[in-house]
Amino acid sequence: MGKRFISILLALIMIISLCPVQMVSAEEKGKNETSESGSAVYQSDAEELSDGDTITRGEWVKNLNSLFGFSVEEDNFPDNYFSDLSADSEYYKDVLLAVEFGVIDLEAGEAFHPDEPAAREFAAQTMNNCLRFEREEDGNYSFADVDQTLYPDADQIAVERGWFGLIDGAFHPEMPITTAEAEAIFKDAEAVWRSTDVDTSYDNTFEFAEDVIVVPEGTEILLDENQTVTVIDCPVEIAVGNTFAVYINGLPQAYQAAEVTKDGNNLVIKTDETEQDEVVTDIDAQGEAEGDLSLAQAEGDTEVTYITGGTAEQAFMDGQEFASPRAAGSVPLDAVRFKKTLNFDRGLSVTLNCTLSDLKVKYKINTGNMEAYVGIQGTATVNCSGKFDGMEAVGLPSSLTIGYIPVGGVGSIQVQVDFSMGGQITLSLVEGFSAGVQYKDGFRLVQDFHKKSFSIAAEASVQAGATVSLNVNGIPLVDGSVYASIGAEGAIAVNTYDDGQKPETCIHLSAYMYATIGGRLSIDFIIKKFSYSKELEIYTMANSPVRVMFHYEDNVQVPQCTRGWDVGYFTPWDSKYGSNGRGYGSSTGIGKNGEPYTIYEYTVDEDGNATITGYNGNVTALMIPSVLDGYPVTGIGSRAFSGRNELVTVVVPDSVVTIQSQAFKDCAGLESILLSNNLQNIQGYAFENCVSLESVNLPGSLEVLKEGAFQNCVGLVDVFIPAALQDTGYMGSRAYPGAFNGCANLKSVTFEEGMTRIPNYLFWKCTGLEEVTIPDTITEISSGVFSGCINLKTVNLSKNLEKLGSYAFSDCTSLTSVILPEGLIGLYEGAFQKCTGLIEINIPASLTDTGYMGNNAYPGAFADCSSLDKITFGEGLLEIPSGLFSGCTGLKEITLPDSITKIKWKAFGNCTNLDKINFSQNLKVIDSSAFVGCTALQEVRLPDNLEEMYQGAFQNCTSLSKVYIPASMQNTGYTASNKMYPGVFSGCSSLKEVEFGEGIKTIPQGLFYGCNGPLELEVPEGVTEIKYRALASCSAMKSIKLPETLKVIESQAMSNCSSLENIVLPDSLEKIDGSILSDCTALTSVTLPESMNQIPDSMFANDTCLESIELPKTIQTISSSAFSGSGLKSIVMPDSVTKIDKKAFLECKALTDVTLNEGLEQIGAEAFKDCENLKEIEIPDSVNNLGTKIFADCDALSKVDLGTSMTVIPNEMFYQCKSLEQIKLPYGITEIGESAFANCVNFKEITIPQATEKIAASVFSYPAGMTIYGVQGTYAETYASENGIKFENIDIPSKEVSLDPKELSVRVNETKQLTLKVEPSDFTDSVLWKSSNTDVASVDSTGHVTGNKKGTATIKVTVGDKSASCKVQVLQPVTSINLNRTSLTMDALDTFQLTARVNPGTADDQTVSWSSSDEQIASVDQNGIVTAYKKGTAEIKATANDGSGVSKSCEVEVKNNAYVASDVSELESMHNYENNCSDIWIYTLKDAADIDVYFDEQTEVEDGFDYIYIYDKDNNQIGSYTGKELSGQKITISGDTVKIRLVSDEGGVAWGFKVTDVRKKGDTPSELPYTDVDKEDWFYSYVVYVYQKGLMSGFDETTFGPDELLTRGQFASILYRVHGAPEISYSPIFQDVPDGQWFTKAVLWANSVGVAAGYESTGLFGTNDNISREQLVVMMYRYAQYRGYDTSKAADLDKYQDMSSVSGYAVEAMKWATANGIISGKGDGSILDPQGNASRAECATIIVQFVEKYGM
Repeated sequence: MGKRFISILLALIMIISLCPVQMVSAEEKGKNETSESGSAVYQSDAEELSDGDTITRGEWVKNLNSLFGFSVEEDNFPDNYFSDLSADSEYYKDVLLAVEFGVIDLEAGEAFHPDEPAAREFAAQTMNNCLRFEREEDGNYSFADVDQTLYPDADQIAVERGWFGLIDGAFHPEMPITTAEAEAIFKDAEAVWRSTDVDTSYDNTFEFAEDVIVVPEGTEILLDENQTVTVIDCPVEIAVGNTFAVYINGLPQAYQAAEVTKDGNNLVIKTDETEQDEVVTDIDAQGEAEGDLSLAQAEGDTEVTYITGGTAEQAFMDGQEFASPRAAGSVPLDAVRFKKTLNFDRGLSVTLNCTLSDLKVKYKINTGNMEAYVGIQGTATVNCSGKFDGMEAVGLPSSLTIGYIPVGGVGSIQVQVDFSMGGQITLSLVEGFSAGVQYKDGFRLVQDFHKKSFSIAAEASVQAGATVSLNVNGIPLVDGSVYASIGAEGAIAVNTYDDGQKPETCIHLSAYMYATIGGRLSIDFIIKKFSYSKELEIYTMANSPVRVMFHYEDNVQVPQCTRGWDVGYFTPWDSKYGSNGRGYGSSTGIGKNGEPYTIYEYTVDEDGNATITGYNGNVTALMIPSVLDGYPVTGIGSRAFSGRNELVTVVVPDSVVTIQSQAFKDCAGLESILLSNNLQNIQGYAFENCVSLESVNLPGSLEVLKEGAFQNCVGLVDVFIPAALQDTGYMGSRAYPGAFNGCANLKSVTFEEGMTRIPNYLFWKCTGLEEVTIPDTITEISSGVFSGCINLKTVNLSKNLEKLGSYAFSDCTSLTSVILPEGLIGLYEGAFQKCTGLIEINIPASLTDTGYMGNNAYPGAFADCSSLDKITFGEGLLEIPSGLFSGCTGLKEITLPDSITKIKWKAFGNCTNLDKINFSQNLKVIDSSAFVGCTALQEVRLPDNLEEMYQGAFQNCTSLSKVYIPASMQNTGYTASNKMYPGVFSGCSSLKEVEFGEGIKTIPQGLFYGCNGPLELEVPEGVTEIKYRALASCSAMKSIKLPETLKVIESQAMSNCSSLENIVLPDSLEKIDGSILSDCTALTSVTLPESMNQIPDSMFANDTCLESIELPKTIQTISSSAFSGSGLKSIVMPDSVTKIDKKAFLECKALTDVTLNEGLEQIGAEAFKDCENLKEIEIPDSVNNLGTKIFADCDALSKVDLGTSMTVIPNEMFYQCKSLEQIKLPYGITEIGESAFANCVNFKEITIPQATEKIAASVFSYPAGMTIYGVQGTYAETYASENGIKFENIDIPSKEVSLDPKELSVRVNETKQLTLKVEPSDFTDSVLWKSSNTDVASVDSTGHVTGNKKGTATIKVTVGDKSASCKVQVLQPVTSINLNRTSLTMDALDTFQLTARVNPGTADDQTVSWSSSDEQIASVDQNGIVTAYKKGTAEIKATANDGSGVSKSCEVEVKNNAYVASDVSELESMHNYENNCSDIWIYTLKDAADIDVYFDEQTEVEDGFDYIYIYDKDNNQIGSYTGKELSGQKITISGDTVKIRLVSDEGGVAWGFKVTDVRKKGDTPSELPYTDVDKEDWFYSYVVYVYQKGLMSGFDETTFGPDELLTRGQFASILYRVHGAPEISYSPIFQDVPDGQWFTKAVLWANSVGVAAGYESTGLFGTNDNISREQLVVMMYRYAQYRGYDTSKAADLDKYQDMSSVSGYAVEAMKWATANGIISGKGDGSILDPQGNASRAECATIIVQFVEKYGM
């Protein structure tokens, strides 16, 4: 089992940033004071050197630290490698500091002996490790005992520096040093150390060669990358060929001028290289230059980030990052970060982040003293993590350059990384260092490595490092480079034993950190040149501050090898570099005394897989084992590593598939984590508050990343999202944070190629994100993905995105624009809600779905986007989806493209600042609440093609004052079943003015329902219907004017208009539904149509101010509740009324006077109930049908006369009529119903006739005070006796009897009433009715005659001994009608003969009347001839004239429209016309024998598919035309009538046609139709001519536009017409002249005959370019030549002041035109203006003058 370690090499790798390190100042080096004489007197901050003869090793090291200013953070001390050094030792920290800086060179595990005397060689070696003097490689040693020394070079340097003298020719390395020697050594060392101090205020001096022109220091110099020098306000003269010098960062830079350009006082000089050494002859200078971070450049695909603010300890993650220095503006940069990612096969990669700061270069040169120093310093922060192959194995170089940073005036810094490894690694490092080369009596390397923090873990075969180089090429007389390298090397050794004993395998792992400095320098001191090249190891295995040694036996860590393998030093148990926590295969390590120590706690599932539940290690770099005690590690348990702040880097093995909740929560020091390549699930809050974590590369296997997984990881700057990730655990509540919530510095997100969906709320509240690019493989961004990313400025969406989920970018307040890709289908609620910075957006044509549910809790996609004011809609977009811009408060104006046909539910709801809408002209549907709450809208002009507009579309648009309703508007979807919904304009409290489109027929249902604005409504003539609730609840509308064309008012059309005071219902009305004026509480005056036959249900219900009304004489029925609750005081029923329905006058409390007409037959239940002020009522004799409670609760009713046709007193008829005292019942009453007179408290007398046979027990409430009058022996007497009522007998015989009428006609099965008149009216005789022939006619006991069959009969009535008769004729009525057709499909203007046959054939009257339900669609005459007019459906009805009401209908469908034009302006199609059109236009010019018809230039139909057919009055076809064949044409037709038919197919349309004029053949109009051409205008006659000849037409019927400019295409078209518009085939000659345009044929003709050519430079004709006067003349000139006209006459152009402006090609044409009067000068005639644009008036003039000269 142990043999598997043979292939594993564990190395601890540190990658150091290659920035310059901050050099230690003189104060930091020794804190020395300087005497007045300037000599340094060294005084240690540590103990002063003792007065004894010797100094101990501890004292020596302590004073080294003090002199050189060694320092390190407390938690970054190296391990204690020395067996005799304990933490309580006086020199413990001093020794570790010396180890940290590579001063002490001892094997780990050896004794240090701090209290022993410091020997000569120890002193020489440690001091020179600080000063780095170098001997010549071939130098000889001056002492004889070389073989007794370990460091002979250091010893020789000590002798040469005079630190030690030789004794008998020997060095004596082990001889203790004396205090005097120590003092001398430190004094010399301090002088050397201070010799590199640089005085930045030093007065530098430079001497130049004689021929060098020096630009004074302080002059502003600009230098670009091409070495072009710009000298601002140059004070010296510089010419081509001069050698000149300028100062950059205080150092002179020499150039040779190759090209000099003067720009004002500035010189711009292109330069050639020159030898600097030949320019400067002497130097005494020192200073420092900062690296220009703004000019940092990346190498290859390395990324660069520029940073302001922040600290190195936080890797500058606490600073502000910019993608370019320009973006940072004037704020100085503090750091620059290079990021390099190397990708390998199988998804392996390694990423390096290197952040550089405090970058400086120091120099000190004195050629006279032959001294020179150049050095670099700075701070670097490096993070590296990855899993990778060996570099060479994959063909990559082992050293890669990642970037450059220029240092003005000095040179540039190169940053390089070195790799040679295979395996996996995680590391973090902050390092300060300096490196330099000094020459002073010889060369030495100057160095200072200052490790600020370090952590590493690796499983690899590795050598890795980094190098930073300063290339010096700008300091005069100095050339070369200085560099520093740092890294790590690791080794593995394995022994396997086969002797059967334990252990079987021993593995020893070792690693150390290395560092190297070097330099190559050439210095020219004028009198002598020196060159130097050297590399020096600073850290080796012997003195490295990081040395790690582990030993494992059979996979278990042990403190020493039991097999006796002498491996020396072991890393102590508490080392942060990796003792505990490295148990390979074991859960235990070793404690302080070598005892077993539990590192990992874990559980094992039933499958034998381990989940780590606890950790007791102490390392900073942790590589979690893949196996623990034989169990595969597949999970990291909840809180397993939570709160372990010492962790800096972590590697999770590939065996792990799950990291549970809070596993690494609050690991504040964790900077890097390398995750398992097989990880599938990261649970909630797993890495919450890991504030130092900078980068996360999520593995490709990851499927689940739960809420808050990386919450508040404020150091996180970039993350990789794998394609497999689909689940974020979002449960539908935004209370759960996103995985990267609070990651304020997360700037970069990379999505794996192939990812198709970004899961819910992944980056919710990730405030660091500024730019996101979504790869094109993504088709869905789920809910809330980037919600709350308040600093997100730029989003580049996938081109293949189909769905953008709810709240995906909500609260991204920094977003200003987003381009939504074509192909996007779904954009869901709140997707961009509260993106307050968003100012523009595009809506692709593919968008159809918003998933909008309409609940106020669900905002629109752009809700609260308060700055969004620009929307671009994709070409071809058909619908605005539901809720898309709901709540978008930034919108002020929208323009909808003409492709839009539908605006869906709440699409623009609550856009409170929207004040202008430019609608699509093809809009068909506005869905419910589309613009609800758009409170800034003041005017809405709906497009003329709009057909449907649903409830609440403009609800609560409180500023809306004016609206245009098109004629096409027909449907609002408002019905009785959804009457709780608002009307289209409900709550529009300012709506006052309504304009209706010409030709509107219907006011749709619910259109203005609930509109509480002060409407002043005039319904236009032509409207035939006002639909259900169309104007209901218009609470502020006081009046309304209805048109005489109105035929139908549907139910509740104007109900609840509480301010409406008066109304006139026109006589044209044919149908009035119920409640049309109910609850109009202010209504005082109503005029009803004369033809009205009923008062519909509840028509005036609750109209409390309506006191009187005159009913038309045609009213037959007062329907139920017609006047209930109204304010009527009196009512007179016209003679036509036959029925008063139930509750008709219920609760008319002001009603005092009611006049019921003779002929009234029926009064419904509760008809007058609760009319508390009604005093008397007379029921006519014709009434024979009564409902219950008719007069109940009529408190004032005191007088009642009942009609003789009554047979029953219904239940409760006079219930609680408190004022009623007595009543006489008519002779025919047979029954008195329940409670008929109950609670009539004053009721005393009733006369009951002989016919009464039934009286309910409860009829009277107070019988004791009553008297019943009746005939003795009748039921009246019996009832009185039984109920204790006084009875009085009466006997009044009849004296005279008559019937009305005396003759009666009645149809079979029809019943009519005969009225019996008896004198006296209170007779008591019995009444008997009978028929002479009951087979023909029968009669009941009240005189109701019913016809039974055709014939005659006599009806006789006998009253006592008196009688009367009536002759009755029974007629056969029509019972049914048959038509020859019950359905028809017709073309407009076609006719059809309908015939009707009545049944039975014996009917007395067999005639019928014909009618049409819509005469505008189809009419019918009284002979049954149907004529079709307009597209639609009409019902043609034949109705029997015999009064039977029998009818039969034929449904007529008209396929198209016919327009009989009364004016030429009506001869015009829609633009564009509709598909499947076959409409017809007809126009007749009276008294014309033949006519000329002129078509507009724009006339066009779809070429080859749609056609225009022209016919004469006899329907003879004149021609058929397609495409633009009729454009601008004149068609001559025989006769006085033209018929035009446009026929289109189901797809594709064009502009259509327009007729501009129709006149008698050869005739011309006496006047122009144009209002902008006056007879006094100089061009009037010319315009008349071109108009009459059809050469030019106006912009419209009334506008010619004389001052408008003419284009080249237009003039070509005019000449084309002059020439008769010959046919020409298309060819693509000009790019801007496509086929099928109005100008195409004209341009091609003009070009083909040489009249006009295009522009040679562009290949264009310039159809839309304004034509100049000379171009127009040239075209006329060429046309004249083409026609063969004489063009020889020419005039001199000298008289024109601007003759020189005539182009060469136009001279001859101009001479011809001026000579022949075709063109003349302007003003006083001296200005030709050839380049001026020609107006339409000028064109007309030139055309006429040409024709007058040459003819047509």
